[in-house]
Amino acid sequence: MKLSVKNCVPLGENKRRKFGDVFLLESADGEKYILKKANYQQVTQRAIQQLKNEGNFSFQHPGLPFVCSTDETSDSFSLLLNHKNGINLTEFWKSVSKKQRLAFTQQFVQKAVELLDFIHQQAIYHCDIKPSNFIIEGTLDDFNVHLIDFGLAINQHQLEERNLIFPLGFAAPELILNKLHLINPTTDFYALGISVYQLWTGSLPLTHPNPSVFTNLQLAHPLPEHDALPKKLMQWLSKVCHKPQWRTAPNLMDDNEVEQLLLQSFDKRFTSSHELVEALQQIKQKRWFW
Repeated sequence: MKLSVKNCVPLGENKRRKFGDVFLLESADGEKYILKKANYQQVTQRAIQQLKNEGNFSFQHPGLPFVCSTDETSDSFSLLLNHKNGINLTEFWKSVSKKQRLAFTQQFVQKAVELLDFIHQQAIYHCDIKPSNFIIEGTLDDFNVHLIDFGLAINQHQLEERNLIFPLGFAAPELILNKLHLINPTTDFYALGISVYQLWTGSLPLTHPNPSVFTNLQLAHPLPEHDALPKKLMQWLSKVCHKPQWRTAPNLMDDNEVEQLLLQSFDKRFTSSHELVEALQQIKQKRWFW
């Protein structure tokens, strides 16, 4: 796809991005696009693989990415995507008052789950759900949700082995353990639950400066309660983000036992998107009378 470019604006910090450069392009006819470019001499092989993988996921849906074109030379790989209007979920959350948080969370989750249902029906799983990968377009009273960045996504109809890659802090145990063949809708819903937890509390649960300890905490420990989370919302999150109860470290266990415990944990999460949304909608805003 060739464009007559009117404006080209770098996005993000001025220093080179870990995964390449990103630009906002405006064509001569006023259309906007996102250009992602990875220079082979400046980024890791992992970054190149993720960008190429992202180019495999294009959708005819207003809330999902559409790949306009890809281009590969001896020096770089580029990906041109349609532009999504709005700001990321983390920034939008700053405009949500405390008394509006529950209602917004309920609406956001419903809209996000509709997008996830659409891709899950095609055996596609995002595997990198987090607030920065949601774009909110509109106002608190009337908004649309966009899901972006499919660099870690998988299509189980075309599943290939890959190096261990997961978003630490948001990844479900099956993703941390690289059991890609076991990934299912609850894997993305799990990360959506962690995203809600982070929005309400301002932090990720079970973090640690040592990556190995951090990973073990993510694998084994249930979500901790937090003063910022209403009791009913915490109960909902605990079910969305249910983890297996390991008898010892998973890497010391038989592989069949690990997979069996993972399968059992899926049944203890919400088994359908409708059930997940309906349970969240049942939570009522607590009213205080002074």
